[in-house]
Amino acid sequence: MCAGTEKEERKLKSLKKELIPASAEERGISRGERLEQLFYEKREINEKVLIIYLCAGYPDLDFSRELILTAVKAGADIIEVGIPFSDPLADGPAIQHASQQALLKGMNAAKALEMAADIKKCTKIPLLLMSYYNPIYRYGLEKFCGDAFKAEVDGIIVPDLPVEESEKLVSITRNFGLGFVPLVSPTSTLERLKRISKTALGFIYCVSTTGTTGSTIRSFGDAKEMAEKLRSITQKPTALGFGIEGPEHVRMAAPMFDGIIVGSAVIRIIEHFKKSRESCFKEVGEFISSLKKACR
Repeated sequence: MCAGTEKEERKLKSLKKELIPASAEERGISRGERLEQLFYEKREINEKVLIIYLCAGYPDLDFSRELILTAVKAGADIIEVGIPFSDPLADGPAIQHASQQALLKGMNAAKALEMAADIKKCTKIPLLLMSYYNPIYRYGLEKFCGDAFKAEVDGIIVPDLPVEESEKLVSITRNFGLGFVPLVSPTSTLERLKRISKTALGFIYCVSTTGTTGSTIRSFGDAKEMAEKLRSITQKPTALGFGIEGPEHVRMAAPMFDGIIVGSAVIRIIEHFKKSRESCFKEVGEFISSLKKACR
């Protein structure tokens, strides 16, 4: 190729960069809306969105970063990164242990945001931060959401924030274009579901049981009733979490929800194989691949 042609090609590439926005925000689509759009796209092809929870800093910072990238390669559609907290009321033993270990190694909200920014340099799939309210409050609501935006985080989940107290944080997330994922449970009344669903941007996190994460699901009856209630009041995407143990649970929940969230089952595999990174990546990857297959 002659020098003149190469020069013209470089100019064309440069012009394309100027004319074609690199980010959703530049196209007028917020990250929360983009997150929601993913669910609608999957609906069109009758596929469920697979959301994988991993704890920031567990087993250690570098290990957890590599585990996230392993999950992406294995087929996860969304990654939920948990910011460890000393009193994780909604979490069962597996995630509580992971949180404690991460805290002992110095993980906190600021480091989790730094890790998120590093990860987003390697993958563009949606990344959510799950944090209890206290760490966000101590960090500063506006500062946390601003730093999450800078880190290219797509949305946040705050499991212990009741809808009655969520207005300020929801407003701030909207200002930054971040998704806000509220939780609903089988005990939520229809009126409460209506109120909670209005705060959602991205999807609604449906808790399968009244227990903690990792609790075994004995029946999907309550989850089915919850799904039916939500469908009667909103078209927003829904995802079921808490107690999803493997592909069979995914297949059972799939007809009722747009997405599936798996956390404790993945954390238990990590705990079992963490002494060998190679084995851990292999086992986690194969497990997530089996979950993704069940989503199709």
